[in-house]
Amino acid sequence: MTSQRNFEYRVVKYVPNAAGKSDVIIGVILLEAQTRSGGGTDPSRLCAGLRFIPDWIALTPFVSEVDLEVVRAIVDEISSKCRAASSEHDTLALVDMLRELGSASNGVIVGPPKGLVAEDSDEALDDLATRYLSRPSDSRTVGLGAGGGE
Repeated sequence: MTSQRNFEYRVVKYVPNAAGKSDVIIGVILLEAQTRSGGGTDPSRLCAGLRFIPDWIALTPFVSEVDLEVVRAIVDEISSKCRAASSEHDTLALVDMLRELGSASNGVIVGPPKGLVAEDSDEALDDLATRYLSRPSDSRTVGLGAGGGE
């Protein structure tokens, strides 16, 4: 019997103008609840994996090459903090970054958490990529759980 696990996911968007209505979904982040040794669930989350669009062509109508480098740097930082949170079981930096990216001040925002129950993080991430990213089979994948690949 397989067990269902509690996840949450967040959609990562590029918002060129906070006042405008145009935005481009550039990635998804899948987080899993940590389990305490006493059996309860810790409110913090471990990054189970993330995916981003395979190339940045979708952003070119909105950004200059300089701004595109900023977006890439933010995506790299998200990836790095997710890896660190999963390998070191230290979610503080990840939680702080996600909170900071909740506003469109830098053009990249991370949406509010949405709940998800699934058996396997890789399958859940595949489903999210299919739903939110234009070409999931080509998307840049960072798997951080057991069985995840990079």
